[in-house]
Amino acid sequence: LCAFLDHGSEGTGEPLAIQLRPGNAGSNTAADHITVTKAALAQLPPALLARSRRGSKKILIRTDGAGGTKDFMGWLTRQRLAYSVGFTLPASTLDLLKRLDEAEAWTPAYDTE
Repeated sequence: LCAFLDHGSEGTGEPLAIQLRPGNAGSNTAADHITVTKAALAQLPPALLARSRRGSKKILIRTDGAGGTKDFMGWLTRQRLAYSVGFTLPASTLDLLKRLDEAEAWTPAYDTE
């Protein structure tokens, strides 16, 4: 697992933390994601981390679908860190969405809980 620093379009992309794991390690292992995230955050200046947790400057933790576990997301939330989880949708997604009854399928999101 790897964690990189990115400062937007001008980002350096430098590695902050890397955890080597056996080839048969599970992809959805929250404990490993937490360990790597802690190590990456430890590389940041403490003042930046404190400002982010107060809400004045956000640190965004981005992960792919393997990191999108309930335990990892819960840990990030308790740390008061912003996060984004990305994953690839199957090619048939548009066809599947057309089959949904919009009146019954969608509800407004009120909060992150």
